[in-house]
Amino acid sequence: MKKLVLFFFLISISNSQDKYSQVRISLSPEITTHKLASLGFAVDHISGKKNTYVDIFVSNYEISQLKKSGIPFLNLIEDWDSHFAQQQKAELLKPEINIKSLSGIIKNFRYGSMGGFLTLQELTAELDSMRTYYPNIISKNDTIGFSIQNKPIIAVKISKNPFVNESEPRALYNSLIHAREPEGMMQMIYFMWYLLENYGTDEEVTNILDTRELYFIPCLNPDGYFYNQTTNPTGGGMWRKNRRLNSGTIFGVDLNRNFGYNWGFDDIGSSPNTNSSTYRGTSGFSEPETQAIRNFCNSKNFSIAMNIHTYSNLLIYPWGYNDVDTKDSILYRSLAEELIEDNKYSYGTGLQTVGYTVNGDADDWMYGDTISKSKIFSYTPEIGNHVDLFWPKKERILPLCLENLSMNLKVAHAAGEFIQVKLNSIKDSANTTSVSFSLINKGVVNKSASFKVRIKNNSSMIFLKDTIFSNLSLNTKYTLQFPKYNFFNTPGAMVKLFYKIEGSNVFSYDTINFRIGKPNYIFTDSTETGISKWVATDNWGTTSEKKLSGNFSFTDSPTGPSLNNSTSSLTLKDYVNLNNIYQSTIGAAELRFSAKWNIESCYDFLRVQASSDSGKTWKDLSGIHTQPANGTGKQIPVLTPGYDAVKHDWSEEIIDLSYFVRNPAVKIRFLMETDEYEVFDGWYMDDISISVYLLDINSVGNDNIPNNFELYQNFPNPWNPSTTINFKLPIKSNIKLKLFDILGREIKTIANGEFIAGTHSVILNGRELSSGIYFVRLETPDNFLTIKTFLSK
Repeated sequence: MKKLVLFFFLISISNSQDKYSQVRISLSPEITTHKLASLGFAVDHISGKKNTYVDIFVSNYEISQLKKSGIPFLNLIEDWDSHFAQQQKAELLKPEINIKSLSGIIKNFRYGSMGGFLTLQELTAELDSMRTYYPNIISKNDTIGFSIQNKPIIAVKISKNPFVNESEPRALYNSLIHAREPEGMMQMIYFMWYLLENYGTDEEVTNILDTRELYFIPCLNPDGYFYNQTTNPTGGGMWRKNRRLNSGTIFGVDLNRNFGYNWGFDDIGSSPNTNSSTYRGTSGFSEPETQAIRNFCNSKNFSIAMNIHTYSNLLIYPWGYNDVDTKDSILYRSLAEELIEDNKYSYGTGLQTVGYTVNGDADDWMYGDTISKSKIFSYTPEIGNHVDLFWPKKERILPLCLENLSMNLKVAHAAGEFIQVKLNSIKDSANTTSVSFSLINKGVVNKSASFKVRIKNNSSMIFLKDTIFSNLSLNTKYTLQFPKYNFFNTPGAMVKLFYKIEGSNVFSYDTINFRIGKPNYIFTDSTETGISKWVATDNWGTTSEKKLSGNFSFTDSPTGPSLNNSTSSLTLKDYVNLNNIYQSTIGAAELRFSAKWNIESCYDFLRVQASSDSGKTWKDLSGIHTQPANGTGKQIPVLTPGYDAVKHDWSEEIIDLSYFVRNPAVKIRFLMETDEYEVFDGWYMDDISISVYLLDINSVGNDNIPNNFELYQNFPNPWNPSTTINFKLPIKSNIKLKLFDILGREIKTIANGEFIAGTHSVILNGRELSSGIYFVRLETPDNFLTIKTFLSK
């Protein structure tokens, strides 16, 4: 009898289940995202082209609303359930994914039975397993409240002392407030396993859990998620809201419109219509689910939160309810740039990213309500792209987890003091180099911190001692000046510095790369005298609207947005000689400029290119801030380096031109390409330069070297396959005679041991070496000398 009742219950659910479609709606002055929002459509999760068209999922009811309002639409996916079922069939034909080989060091992460996603029961079991395997660093499941259908809302804490409430900075991660967005939960589970499995072995993870308290709510909307599990047991369920019975057969409140700060501010950012996907409820915090997280936040003093959603490859922050900046907009933007450094998501407020406003959402309440609690810096990542949608393919679940691991770790750091290092300047004199850095606290808590900075390089050529700073305040810059040490390396060679910052509440590490030696500038343009040094097409010119230094900058859009459906360029008029100058050989070359931009994400693209054949062919150049093309719009071919999305602040770009060294006539150009749809403010750049590093060293040594300590030029030179190296020692010494390539990498040891005073000869055999410039270095405990040699085969 029970089986019969359950059967009819499932039939009832299936019959009442809405059909969902994905449609494309063209935008116009009459049909805007604001109008769609005012009709109750969920424009917070869309793809498409800003101000041109939106691709949006709609229910049967919403289809009828489109028809009733006279809004034309194109069906992209007419029946989502059928589409997802076909997708699942195709997935079954593929070989089973080896999750262990993909996840690398994570051994306990697993897929669920719902299209690869964990069911509600499997999620609870996963939390239990974490507790079983790691009972000392994860708490028991804490029920912080119950849903409208009396399901528990579970939170757990991961920290060194999960059962003790310490005064450490606290971060909150939550997901599945919208029931059809399970990738947010899966990447959270992956992150949790990553923390648990690496505590005690990975220095960064260990420090985070020793100095932070991290809280996780994997499913804020258990009723909605369970409903999707029931109607679509293999995945793909499209229910979004909770399961409150509003009236008759109309269910659901959008929990991310039910928070109390500016609740119901207007009928665009939320809807009063109970049928709407964005129905806000009868009042702020009318729902037990939002009450649960409100009470939880009020009791925990979180400093930062991640309200995780899917999809759109975005990182959104307040304000949501209106087109105004918060008082902390500079910090929000600065930290956002750090968080998206690896996944390259676009960032900004809702209007800045996708052009919509919301009210009654979690971000605005967490940040804005400072009466019932302290301010929480909250972010909303929208994980996944326009192909992933709400239910990514199984093969995409783990890559999306990995894509957001760095962002999750940085959020944990930023809950307290989060120290970052920036290279400021390099000063080179003879055999010495001095490097200056700025240390910036990008954490959201404004506290002093006592920490130690350790900096090491990738070889013994530079010797750096630990340096200690204390009481570093939020966003305060300091300069770390290293003592000058004598060292050998090829001018223009890249040196990699590893830095680690440690303290009672601070831990971070990274690498900084820079070239040693003195750059020789062969081209500069301050952008103050117009574009006379360039050949411009279309609108390229100067502007005084935005500039870094002086009064002007270059832009592709001096009188408005970028041109629509256009290919325009700014090309250097004269050739650049990267072969040799001043009778010296060039070892390395760099292009530098400062830039900021607003270029339509995923479609339009700016490339920096170089040519050594008078512009017949162009090579796309990679820099610090480039990202790979995605293969759509003008971003072709896929993986081509370039620039899109938004960079709000001026940033220095550094592009290696060493590929073109030995070419006497090199052209540089900036190429902007836009499609026929939306265009934005475009590209701005200032302070452009090209510099080279000269290999003009025949003998380099310490100023205090005795006159009778000598290393002679090898003979023959050039040579093949061997050459003789002569050197002179005034006293018996332990010596090392080493060979380095043009990048300063040690190739081989030619001689090593104790040599008596006098003149010595050593044969260098180069049979196994490639043609090129090399350096021979003679070291004693007190001195060193270097000669340049050329192997020609």
